[in-house]
Amino acid sequence: MLLQGTGCRWGKCTFCDYHTDVSDNPYEVNKEVLAQVTGQYGVLDVINSGSGIELDDATISMIKQVVEQKGIHTLWFEMHYMYHHHLNRFAQQFAPTKVKFRCGIETFDADLRDRWQKG
Repeated sequence: MLLQGTGCRWGKCTFCDYHTDVSDNPYEVNKEVLAQVTGQYGVLDVINSGSGIELDDATISMIKQVVEQKGIHTLWFEMHYMYHHHLNRFAQQFAPTKVKFRCGIETFDADLRDRWQKG
C-alpha cells in the first residue's frame, strides 16, 4: 500500500521530490487506505515517500491495529540507510509480526550515486 509520510528526511537526491510529499495531516489520507487492507495473504507492504520510520504516530498506531486485526504475519517497510541503527527498535513495536526492511540503492555505480547525492 502507498501511504503519505511526513516527507523524506534525507532530501538531498537531485532526481527526487519525496521530501515534498507532505500534508498537515497525513493520517487523514492514510486511514482510508489502511481501511482497505483485507489481510488475505498475511503480508502487508507499506511504502511511503521516505522511510517507514517517518510515518506519523497516528498512522503507525493504525498499522499496528490493522496488523493485529487482519492477522498480518509479515510487514514490509522501506527505510533509508541513515536509519539502520533504529530498525530493531522500530520493528519491535509490531511484535510478534515479522518486520522486514528494504533499502533502495538506485545504482551500484559509486560515481553516479555521488552525482545523485545519494550518500
